Amino acid sequence: MSELMSLESAILITLHATTNHRPAGAHSSTRGEPKSFPCQICTKPFPTRTQLKSHMAIHVDNFPFPCPYTGCDLHFKRKHDLRRHVDAKHALVKKYLCSGGCGEGFGRRDQMLRHLKRGHCQMKPEGDPARSIMNMAIVMGSMQITNRLDLEDTKTKQIILAAYVTAQAVVIGISYLIQRRIQAKKDTTVLKYMDQPKPMSGEQPKLVTTNNMEYDLEQNAAAQKQALIGLALMVFLHFQFGVIRPLIVQSILPVKNALQSKWAQVHLFGKAAEGDLKRPWKADNPFAALTGASDEPQSEAAEKAAIKKAEKAEAKAGSKSESKKDL
Repeated sequence: MSELMSLESAILITLHATTNHRPAGAHSSTRGEPKSFPCQICTKPFPTRTQLKSHMAIHVDNFPFPCPYTGCDLHFKRKHDLRRHVDAKHALVKKYLCSGGCGEGFGRRDQMLRHLKRGHCQMKPEGDPARSIMNMAIVMGSMQITNRLDLEDTKTKQIILAAYVTAQAVVIGISYLIQRRIQAKKDTTVLKYMDQPKPMSGEQPKLVTTNNMEYDLEQNAAAQKQALIGLALMVFLHFQFGVIRPLIVQSILPVKNALQSKWAQVHLFGKAAEGDLKRPWKADNPFAALTGASDEPQSEAAEKAAIKKAEKAEAKAGSKSESKKDL
């Protein structure tokens, strides 16, 4: 009983000190402000009074913050601990994907680091190094060729422009051929996936239910639109400002990227839509291996769990709307 009273007294003294006075043992800076605030119970120092007050909650046998998710009965002493729990156990979107290549997602960065330290997967470069090196070689090679050409010569300009227009026509032709093959297959297998919002948009991922044919046509149409926009932009820059240098590399990369696209691999070259070619297709970052950008998709297990949660949420929202209509 005396030990409990002494513990409560220490907590009260510390809370009083953090609110009104500088704690005992707090170091002062040259400006007269406290530099650290030690806990009177465990002596752990903190740089601010606010952090010390938050820390004092661990010494009190009180758990005022319950988990809001149905079926989870856990309670926490601090809001910070509750947020960490929600991020780790209930987050619909896993913010941190394993950089070791296994694709497993985690709600917190420290979970991902522990996963890597425990050796659950082998670290490997992200992206496709061979493809990245090839892209860099094409860019550097085209720059060297451009430097050797007489870009003031009218005939040279005409040849470069003709090569660019031909390359864009080939890209559009490839896209049209893929479209015809998608329509011919008529693959109506149901496809469900989580549509990730644009970065910094503040929106939540949305569950999309479609079929393979509609999804492939949508991806191919987006590639067609991008090719046409790029063509219009380069033609405008060329005829308005006389831009000629970028046309050389743009005569090579678009054709290469069109043939290496995942929908081309499936519908032109007849590869199975599995492994890296499994739908939904993540937009490739051709320089990921060189820049260190993450290009790993969410793991299949995490994707299925996210879809299941989204379906439950939609079903619950639908039942509520129906009950309101009945009323």
